[in-house]
This record gives sequence, structure tokens and C-alpha cells, in this order.
Amino acid sequence: MLFLKVEKAKAEKARQYLKKRKIFNTLYKPYSKGGYVYFPVLPDIGTAETARLSAIGTLRHSSMRPARKSHGPQRMHDVFGSSTIRYDIIGSIAVVEAESGIEKEAARLILRQNKRIKTVLSRASAVSGTYRIRKHSYIAGKKTYISKYRENGCIFNIDLNKAFFSPRLSYERNRVSKLVRKNEKVIVMFAGVGPFAIEMARNAPSSEVVAIELNRHAYSYMLKNISENKAKNVVPILGDVAKVAPKYEGYADRIVMPLPKDSADFLGSAILCAKRNCTVHYYAFSGRDNPYASAENLIRKACLKHGRKARIISKRIVRPYSPSSVEIVIDFMVI
Repeated sequence: MLFLKVEKAKAEKARQYLKKRKIFNTLYKPYSKGGYVYFPVLPDIGTAETARLSAIGTLRHSSMRPARKSHGPQRMHDVFGSSTIRYDIIGSIAVVEAESGIEKEAARLILRQNKRIKTVLSRASAVSGTYRIRKHSYIAGKKTYISKYRENGCIFNIDLNKAFFSPRLSYERNRVSKLVRKNEKVIVMFAGVGPFAIEMARNAPSSEVVAIELNRHAYSYMLKNISENKAKNVVPILGDVAKVAPKYEGYADRIVMPLPKDSADFLGSAILCAKRNCTVHYYAFSGRDNPYASAENLIRKACLKHGRKARIISKRIVRPYSPSSVEIVIDFMVI
């Protein structure tokens, strides 16, 4: 932890300077020892600020943790400065992304600031494997990986270590669900615990929504979520999309493909299932520069290969994914 050590006679001047520059680590109280006052300072103050502080006192690192302040809410930026801290809230669980060494401190602050959060986890792996899931590590609070998440009037039970789920797709699920018309036949590929399928089914009760999922754990939670949301018009199927698709040839008025890493491999299956003028919501990862060109080319080639044509309806960036890539969605019609 970083401190500014100053003589007691200069303490008030130092305090005012740190507050003015917004580099006071407000999570902790200053303390005095041997004629000096030690002010906790944010960890990433930069070279120029380090030079200015050196004119006031002495900067030093210490493993000591002084008394915490107990009053008033604190923002992440107030405590950690510009250190990279992001977190998603999934029901009573917060999943933190933070620089090494400050995860536990951030977790304690999150638990103190948000009483409905009972557990803090961190991402322990990238999304990977056949089922495209990631592992999480426990940091603080109640030790569990299972949460009940509410979104757009629906409830979803999830085990974050056994099924993929992202609250960052909430807008997309709401957007697509509002497009479903009366009596539509819908297929949701890679349905996971059922968020797309259930929200669509709830929004259009006369529709029939076929939800296909390969992961047995995710499928089990999907069954629970269908029951809990009374989404009786969802038809859950445990299986591989490529093997299930031929049973639904020419069935769908609308198809959702929310697997951005591998959706391209299943375009043929989607086209096989598509009625004439079927709308497909195709998700993919792409480079930030000219993000749509490659995906559009893949879509048009796949349609031509199966004797169909594609008409692009809309396209948008769903979210940033990495410094060089984004997740996109292209809505297109199979003609």
C-alpha cells in the first residue's frame, strides 16, 4: 500500500493537496507515528504526481493496512484511482475484473456498498471448451456459484461455473423478444439456461420457441427456468444444433444464434431450418475496424451455397469484447 509520509507540521497542507488532486485513498484513515503523519495514497498516481508529492514529503510502500473509514459511500475511483476494476452483477453475485492485488479490497468495498450482493467472484479463466463456459474463483462473502437473476420481468437460475451467462446481453434479449410476432415459430440455438427463449416466449405467448442446448447442466437449469417463468410455449431440446436442425427443416420464422465464437459453423443449419423470409439474428466477434464486412460475406456465401439469398435488415455493435474486437449482431432475412 502507498503512503505519503510528512512531518506533523505539514500534515494539513498535505491533506488539502491530496484531496484537491483526488489521490487520497479515502478507504483508509491517516495515522501518525514518531512525529510524522502517514496519508494513504491511491496506487497509480503517475510519474509527474510522484515528483510533486516528493516535494511535500516521502512516498513509501508498506504492507500495513491502517484503520478503515466507516462513514459514507465510496466510489471505486475514489479508492483505487484509475486502476481497472469492472464488475457484473448477476443476482446476488458480483463478478469482478480487477488488476492483480486489489481484488479482495474491491470485493470488500462492493459487499459493503451493495447490500443485495452476498458473494463476490472473479473470473478464473477465459470462455472456452465445447460448452463455451468460464470458471470463477471465490473472493468474498457467501461461497456459492449459483444465483437467481431477474431481467426484463423474467427469473433465471444459473450456476456460473457450469453454464455461460452474461448480463451484458440484457438489451439484446429485450430487443429481440419485442420483435417476435403472434404465432411465430422460433428457434434459439445454443439456448443456455434459456434467457433468449424464455423472454421471447413470455413476450409472445402464442409463439412456439424451440430452445436447443448441448450442455446438460445448462439444459437442467433451462428446464427449471421454464417452469419458474411459466413459459409453457418453450420446447426445450437437449442436443447438438447440427444434429437437431434436420428435424426442423423449413420450420422457423425467426432464428437466434447467440454463440459469437462459433455461430459461423452453424449458418448452414440455420438456413436449413429457415422458412422463406425467416429473420436470423446472427452474433459474431469481429475486429473493431470495419466490423461487419467479414460476417456479411459469410452470411451471403452460406445462403448462396444452399440456394437462398440473404437480405441484411440491420447491424449493430453489441458490446466491446477486447481491445481489438467487438461483439456484433447482424439481423438478416433468408429469402
